[in-house]
Amino acid sequence: MNRSNALLLAAGLLATSTALCAASGPQSYLDGVPQNRNNPRVQPVRILSVDGVAPQVMPYALFPGPHWITAVPQSAATGRATQPETFVLKVAPCTYYYIAARSDAAFGGAWKLIVDGEDTMVQCNPAEELRKAQAAAAPAPVASPAKPAASPAKPASH
Repeated sequence: MNRSNALLLAAGLLATSTALCAASGPQSYLDGVPQNRNNPRVQPVRILSVDGVAPQVMPYALFPGPHWITAVPQSAATGRATQPETFVLKVAPCTYYYIAARSDAAFGGAWKLIVDGEDTMVQCNPAEELRKAQAAAAPAPVASPAKPAASPAKPASH
């Protein structure tokens, strides 16, 4: 990669990171691209669901806490038969997770979902992210039922 391409890539990553951190939603993210792209035993994954919901866009924004991740290796998504795998990821605030598949052989074989890397999100406040996660998880307040109106007093019978 030449120097100008490297600078453009760095500028793009910085802009993306800043834009992601400026968002008002959760600021932990999940992506199916490995951080280590030089290992032939580690490959990208297609994330099928997070907590049972299919993600519409990557990276997928998450609140801190445990999340069920279901994925398959990209090679499986393009035709190689394999079963999806699910694991629980304990998401920390202000963290970008790189999820990947690691096979036991360089070309095929059994595979396992792994967290290939994590990056700390700059300009992100972990305490604020935990507050937002707690607010999102808290049940909505339920209005107390109105008290029934007092029935008019019956006239005394003589």
